[in-house]
Amino acid sequence: MTDFLDAFLRDRVLALRESHLAGPVESDARLADGIYFSWGADKSQCMVTLSGEPGMILSFDATSHGKPGWFSLNFDLGTGSLEAGDTLVLIAEGAMTGAAGLPLFVRSNVDGALIDMPFSETLDLHATNGIVTLFHPVHAHSGVCGKPAFHTLVASLPPTPFHVSLRALRVLRIPASRGLPSEPQTLSSLAS
Repeated sequence: MTDFLDAFLRDRVLALRESHLAGPVESDARLADGIYFSWGADKSQCMVTLSGEPGMILSFDATSHGKPGWFSLNFDLGTGSLEAGDTLVLIAEGAMTGAAGLPLFVRSNVDGALIDMPFSETLDLHATNGIVTLFHPVHAHSGVCGKPAFHTLVASLPPTPFHVSLRALRVLRIPASRGLPSEPQTLSSLAS
């Protein structure tokens, strides 16, 4: 079963893989429809250089000088509703050197208000190619439940020099009605 997250992102990732982009990147410049780097330019300088490795979605070196307000890689996920008890699943294949895990969050535009839902785990790619799977439960108190919203997956990038080679990426939603919760139920989780 394909859901709105997977359907929206899949074609964009395929287009990016086929583009073999190389060279420096500017903030907010689209690499493919809905896929872009972004950073705050005040009092800092961020540099991202794509290397265009064959077979990769993205291969890049990045660093920043100073403290940017933000430094991120963004993947638009489309418009749809998330419900309490849904589980977001991120599957990534790739490698990373020069940094530890990348914090992830989903930014949702709900009726004009931006709501961030941080993943409970970081995306930990290692120096050699590997596959990482993350499961993130959607809680009733997250502010994104039950309303159509435009969602973006945001990977917060570190200020230190690092390299990422991303071979594959999928983002899926398992509806609460179709699966088991990704974390044990507690009295407080039942109350929310």
